[in-house]
Amino acid sequence: MSDQNEDDFLTKRLLAERYKKNPKTIERWTASGVLPAPDMVVAKQPYWKRQTIENSERERMGVHDSKAVTS
Repeated sequence: MSDQNEDDFLTKRLLAERYKKNPKTIERWTASGVLPAPDMVVAKQPYWKRQTIENSERERMGVHDSKAVTS
């Protein structure tokens, strides 16, 4: 992870906090396909790129073009 900013990656714990769920739920969601597979695993710890998670959230909400999201 040396060439990427650490803030660009989310751990299982950070995803659990993001969704207000137990980290075990994040494991189950990943195994069942609710969440995408981790972008990287280091020492058995999964890491997701922030962009991977945001893309997955948009797909689940039915928004496929980020420009379609307006404030």
